[in-house]
Amino acid sequence: MLFLKKITQYIYFYYLILRINLLEKNLNHLNLFQLKIKNLELKKEYQKKQKLNNLIIRSFSITKAILKKTLGLKYYNMQLMGALVLSKNQIAEIKTGEGKTLISILTASLQALTNKTVTLITTTEYLSIRDFYKTKLIYNNLGLTVGLIKSTMSHKEKQLNYKKNIIYVSSNIIVFDFLKDNLIIRKKDQLISSFDFCIIDEIDSILIDDARVPLILSTVFKKSTKIKYKIALKISSKLKKNIHYIVDYSHKLIYLTYLGQILIEKLLCIKKLSNLSNSWIIFIINSLKVKYFYFKDIHYIIQNKKIVIINELNGRAMPNKRWNKGIHQSIETKENLEITDLSCELVYMTYYNFFLKYNNLTGMTGTGQISQHEFKKNFKLDVFQIPLNFLSKKKELSDLLFKDKKSKFEAVVIKCKEISLTGQPILIGTKTILESKKLAFLLKKENLYFKILNAKTDQEQNIISQAGKLNSITITTNIAGRGTDIILGGEQKFNYFKSLQKIRKICIYYNICFYKNLIIRYKLKNSSKSLINIIYLLLKSKYFKSFFKIKQNNFNLIINNHNLSNFFKKNLNYYTKKNFIIESKKIKNLGGLYIIGFERNYSRRIDNQLIGRCGRQGNPGISQFYISLEDDIFNYNFSLKIKQKLYKKIKNRLFLSSFFINKTLLNLQKKIEESAYEQRIFLYKYDNILVIQQNIFFKERKNILNSKNINIFIYKYFFSFVTNKVLLLIKYNISISNIKKIFNKEFNLKICQHINNKKNLIDILTNHLFNNYNIKKKNLNFLENISVEKIILMKSLDQAWRNQLYFMAELKEISFYLNYHKKNSFDIYKKEALKLFYYQKKTLINIIIYRLHNTLNKLNDKK
Repeated sequence: MLFLKKITQYIYFYYLILRINLLEKNLNHLNLFQLKIKNLELKKEYQKKQKLNNLIIRSFSITKAILKKTLGLKYYNMQLMGALVLSKNQIAEIKTGEGKTLISILTASLQALTNKTVTLITTTEYLSIRDFYKTKLIYNNLGLTVGLIKSTMSHKEKQLNYKKNIIYVSSNIIVFDFLKDNLIIRKKDQLISSFDFCIIDEIDSILIDDARVPLILSTVFKKSTKIKYKIALKISSKLKKNIHYIVDYSHKLIYLTYLGQILIEKLLCIKKLSNLSNSWIIFIINSLKVKYFYFKDIHYIIQNKKIVIINELNGRAMPNKRWNKGIHQSIETKENLEITDLSCELVYMTYYNFFLKYNNLTGMTGTGQISQHEFKKNFKLDVFQIPLNFLSKKKELSDLLFKDKKSKFEAVVIKCKEISLTGQPILIGTKTILESKKLAFLLKKENLYFKILNAKTDQEQNIISQAGKLNSITITTNIAGRGTDIILGGEQKFNYFKSLQKIRKICIYYNICFYKNLIIRYKLKNSSKSLINIIYLLLKSKYFKSFFKIKQNNFNLIINNHNLSNFFKKNLNYYTKKNFIIESKKIKNLGGLYIIGFERNYSRRIDNQLIGRCGRQGNPGISQFYISLEDDIFNYNFSLKIKQKLYKKIKNRLFLSSFFINKTLLNLQKKIEESAYEQRIFLYKYDNILVIQQNIFFKERKNILNSKNINIFIYKYFFSFVTNKVLLLIKYNISISNIKKIFNKEFNLKICQHINNKKNLIDILTNHLFNNYNIKKKNLNFLENISVEKIILMKSLDQAWRNQLYFMAELKEISFYLNYHKKNSFDIYKKEALKLFYYQKKTLINIIIYRLHNTLNKLNDKK
């Protein structure tokens, strides 16, 4: 049934593609202005009929014609299919290198006809900037506005860009902007106003790989607990593994045993370790977590005596991010660095909960099929596989298994030496910075020239642009989400500037008169004759002096110099294009880009991202993984018997390679992915309780912010305050007449009338308190009191939520600890979370009432 559904969809999409291509041919005679008018006519048509499906063919054909006229690019049929899939709110599985950036333009321009905001999400800020500048001209020619959100922008700049038809923004920037929106005190400061249509690039990377990572807006926590981290480190060093604590490597958790609990209580001289008011358990568990799960040059690096987190998925440094719940401070203690202040959480959000806010969600990825069950269950999104535009010529060789890492390192170096003799480009994907550094050291010993790309490297774009050139060896940490194509022969833009550098080096010696001497002196015998001709023409021309004045590597100035720019366009472009064609042809004959995977990752998607860097658009490519029995993946619930058998087989050989090894690793990866999925579901349950509570606070805050009559809320808080206080006093058997006296004395009321029941008492007390408050307010004649009241209410809500987040984090840690002792931890967490919520709600009401009264009293004193 599912197969028939897919076939029907394919037939329907091919029918639409045929119609789009036919209509686009009829539009070729129109100029850009006429095409823009046609697109704006579609916008008007939608406003009248409100039927977007009727506009798909015309919208796509107009966009296709504009792309051809502006960038000189042509949409392939498979790209059109990908855009149709996105328009149907499905995930398009498009293999790497098939042009996802261009696909998103078609869908975004179609959805923008509805006058609703279309948000294009990328994994990194660099990619959003790149895609924005690539596509800006096309959207402008369609009569649509396009915005870019950068971290360096001011609040006003962001507001202007968020109002555009189409927005390019990275996932973390938009979530943090949303969190900031929930802390504003003026409505006009709001950034994100709508959640209409969202297209996520590398959707599995954001919604699955990063799903567990909470994005937290925090401030410095004033309470000093720095000494606790040092004490916890000393205590953790006295605890013994499997006696005092158990290490769960698969879930990255530490469980204290009964013996461990007794020993810690003795060392700290406390009665009960699992006590919310005395949270030593969190400090000690953090200290143990840091020992077993957080390593230098794997999970973090030290820069300028500070801990910088590394994104395990793409190997990038994240200088503005910090681990929460004291992990960051525990690492600083371990590395003997200055302990930073513990951050206090203001607001909290995960990618999972944020993107569920969108009315229409879709995305693209090269590896969606692996997670299609999870997408369907959690986001109600189907994954549709787009066929390749060209048949793949990629060769995926069987994995090579070595007994230890040392043998694996040696084998990789030998392989690099062997391949480098032919000049075939090599890309080596390592899992950690530590491995990339070790491999770089060994290659250096063999006099092999290489480039290294990891969290410590800044020139990512330049390194990737050279990775496809002849004789290049590139070592990189996980390349998933890099978003940069590795082009065989190198990027033409890079080749162009490289040629300019070469010309400049020669032109330093411009005083040499003879052309022949120039060639002999700088060993240009092997250089292309066309490059020599360009140099010779430049020496003779009037532009030579202005070129010589340009500082080294500052070749952007050439673009601004009209005469020089035209000279090099005329003479150098042909040379670079010719060289590129020759070089790419040589590399294709050698077998394309050779990819060496240094270790199998826990997720197949990350491995597939690395493999996908070769064999793009029908080009040849080779990939092979080198693995050892010491790799991390074999420590994850891998059968000890199978491991021993493999070790015996490999003992007398250099390596093993068979279908059995590939099948075993595939099954192991599937098992790890299933476990990761279960863990995500387990954490979603906990997060959902927190999100429900947060949404209640956010909703109340938003209502206050947008309210035109703040008195409705103030009266509500007065009523709740009186109700809580009256019920508490009645609980202690205090009579109604005595309660009346207590209120009269405490709030300076003059209630004399006889009150029969509890309900009447609450109503009368509330009305008297509220009326007294309003009389005081009028007497002060304070014009801005409405905005002051709003600020008091919102700041009180923020404080209450801050306290709730802090206690909920501690409660979560303790519930994980209880889970190890076979107690129903989630039910306990749920019950205690509800108690905490009601406690914070009551505290909030008291704080608001007393703050309102205190503010009026202070203003009265000033008057």
